[in-house]
Amino acid sequence: MSKKLQILIIAESVVIVALAVALFFAVSKSNRAKSKFAGHNNHKAMKSGKPGKGSHKGGGGATSLPPAPVEAIRGFRKSMEVFLTSNCNIEAEKSIDVFSKTSGEVKLISVEEGRPVIADDLLAQLDQQEAELALKEAGIKLENAKLVYERSNNNYENNIMSKEEFETARLNYQMAEVAFEKSRLELDYYTIKSPLEGAVVERHIEVGDNVNAGQKLFTIAKFDRTFAKIYAPEKELARIRPGQTARVSVESIPDMQFEGKVTLINPVIESKSGTVKVTIEITDPNKEKLRPGMFASVFIVVEERANALVIPKKALIKDSITDEVFIIKNLARLTLPKDSAGMVSNGDTVEIKIPENAKKSEALTGVVTNVTPASNSGQASEPAEAVVELTNAPANSIEESIAKIELTNQTGEKYLRLDNIELKIETVAHKKEIKPGFSKGDEVEAVSGITDNDMVITAGHEDLVQGAKVIVLSD
Repeated sequence: MSKKLQILIIAESVVIVALAVALFFAVSKSNRAKSKFAGHNNHKAMKSGKPGKGSHKGGGGATSLPPAPVEAIRGFRKSMEVFLTSNCNIEAEKSIDVFSKTSGEVKLISVEEGRPVIADDLLAQLDQQEAELALKEAGIKLENAKLVYERSNNNYENNIMSKEEFETARLNYQMAEVAFEKSRLELDYYTIKSPLEGAVVERHIEVGDNVNAGQKLFTIAKFDRTFAKIYAPEKELARIRPGQTARVSVESIPDMQFEGKVTLINPVIESKSGTVKVTIEITDPNKEKLRPGMFASVFIVVEERANALVIPKKALIKDSITDEVFIIKNLARLTLPKDSAGMVSNGDTVEIKIPENAKKSEALTGVVTNVTPASNSGQASEPAEAVVELTNAPANSIEESIAKIELTNQTGEKYLRLDNIELKIETVAHKKEIKPGFSKGDEVEAVSGITDNDMVITAGHEDLVQGAKVIVLSD
């Protein structure tokens, strides 16, 4: 190996060692700073009586934290509906296109779009001079044929004319009558009339236009009733039946909703789309809001719950495997005399009277959920305690006080009265699993899991744990 290469290798090694030493001192300095910062935080927390950073979770830390501010609301009862939703354009009860039955020049238009008409109202007039002449010619031919027929009849009766000649004259007369009626009918084709009562929704001609037989001239619609025709998937057919209620809204009137009713379900399923046509008759009280062609959203009520217990969707705990919510529980912790602690059982009813609060509220009531007997551990002594789940205490009401209590066992017998009992009330979050039902907008039905009296936390529950102390900011 050359001397120059050896020097280069040694230089690189020195650089690597220097970088490693610098990195070691930098990490050590950072760790010392973090330890100092954490100690400073813990020191501040001890002075303030509040837990330091890192004490929120684990080891019963939830009960040592100050109450977390939350918002809560009681579930409420309302009618909940499940809809089958679709979109379509509104159609009139009847819409008819008026076509020309002959050709000719437009001489007169007597209606404009939007004008109401009744049956046989004049819509337009075509040039009918040739038709009038044709009718006049047919009339003359009819008169001549009639005279020939009458003379032939006399001659035939007097045996002057053969029967064959008489039959020919009678046939010519009948054909002349048909030709006259045909000419008179064709003359009527030049006068365009409305086929029904309604309104002119489209006019396709102008004065001076030359129209042809079969050309569309007008569109007349009847507005007495309006309909929405949707195409529902075949799988939804079992949930749709005539008479079901529907709600209809249109983009042009966003603040108004119209009632409707399913009137017809087509018995044939379209094979290509796998859908079935459903007709909904819409009720327009004023008969002037809805117009054919409006784009509408249709909601058919396929299921309805008249008295559902409803909560906001935001009360549901995110990232939960099951559907869960936090409810508010008010717990009273009673310090019991040693000689009476053994008499209290879970499930017993407790009535709590707080003398200093007597003018503000009635007695508090609740049910015993846990009894902890007195214990001695070394020099420390912990008194007996009963935890009572209150049924009528408002959240954040009372913290500590002296109370009188009266206990009733599960058979209804009052068995214990105590005065001067230390009382502490805590408002805590309790997680409950619910069974969701109907869902609409920002609301969801709670089929089971909570009751009407439960207050459900709707905000501030993101970092809560079971039994965490809370303070309710709103109800």
